[in-house]
Amino acid sequence: MNNDSASLPSSRRGSAIFIFLALSGLIPWLVRYGVISQWILLLHIIVGLAAIIPLTVIFTKHGREADRDSPTRWWSTGLWSGIGWAALSLSGLWLVGKGIWGVFVPYRMHSVHLVAGLAFGAVGLFHVVYGVAQSKFPQGRYAQLARPLALCILILAVGAVVIGITRRQETLAIANFIPSNARTDTGRVIPAKLLLSSESCGASGCHSTIYEEWVPSAHHFSGADPFYAVIKANYVKAQGAGAGKYCAGCHEPISLMSGENIPAHTSPTSQAGSSCVFCHALRNPDVKGNANYVATAPNPYLFEFSSSPVLRKVSQALIRLHPEQHKLDYDAQHSQSIEFCGTCHKQYLDKRVNGWRRDHDRTEQTAPARC
Repeated sequence: MNNDSASLPSSRRGSAIFIFLALSGLIPWLVRYGVISQWILLLHIIVGLAAIIPLTVIFTKHGREADRDSPTRWWSTGLWSGIGWAALSLSGLWLVGKGIWGVFVPYRMHSVHLVAGLAFGAVGLFHVVYGVAQSKFPQGRYAQLARPLALCILILAVGAVVIGITRRQETLAIANFIPSNARTDTGRVIPAKLLLSSESCGASGCHSTIYEEWVPSAHHFSGADPFYAVIKANYVKAQGAGAGKYCAGCHEPISLMSGENIPAHTSPTSQAGSSCVFCHALRNPDVKGNANYVATAPNPYLFEFSSSPVLRKVSQALIRLHPEQHKLDYDAQHSQSIEFCGTCHKQYLDKRVNGWRRDHDRTEQTAPARC
């Protein structure tokens, strides 16, 4: 650290912000990516964008003063800390710009930012700690370093608590989809909002082509098709309340998964049909048919369901910058199998539906039918 007492306070405060940026950038890389990690990353981005110009000015002034007092050697930790700050600033700006205005963020730039952060960040932290400890002006050195750092940590903690409270899961009802074969991985219903929002897939710019293909497709109108509505109404009339679940497993899966009583008429959630999100959330499809699958609830990113366009843009940027959870939730590998199509495009009738005897040891006694 520079020993000029006039410039020390700003250098120490700038160093505190640098320490926070180093820690907030490291934590999301070390821990499982979730809503708290997203909040840490978001605060890392906000603080970084706000601090990039003032910290660059402070560090440049500090470097010139240090070089004036004692010529800087090539092995100086201060020199390499400055080079690291430049590399991190440029790569960080590029990543944020791609996250906000791009479509896909190449992982090679993630690697550049991460490697620069680990290497130069370690050098920078050593330079800060050593400079503070060896300073000839000890007055307030720890307070000047600790106050900005404590403020950032406080904002981080308060935000994490608020997010934890607002994201607290309500107790969901136990799933009962009989006579459909559909299940959920938790044994409980899935809130409808988690399976809707196919429009967001197109609006984000990431999957606009496939979304435009889905809009006029039969999957989109699987629950609103007038022929289906007539057949379902007749079936419910003949079999009684609850029988519509048999049809809804494929035609109105969002209504079924969210625990709605499937009415004879069309419900609002059935208008979404077999949404993009729903099909990507399926696991363990089985060719036995008639919605024999396991549905999983995706884990929404921060602000994903916000009514604010700005916050939704932030959510899309977080997905682009760290798509790990997004890829895990919407893994499409299963859709490449014949079982995926067969789970709905093959009708399966058992005793609960047609009254026939079913012997679990003699599967030939079941009565399959093609649709």
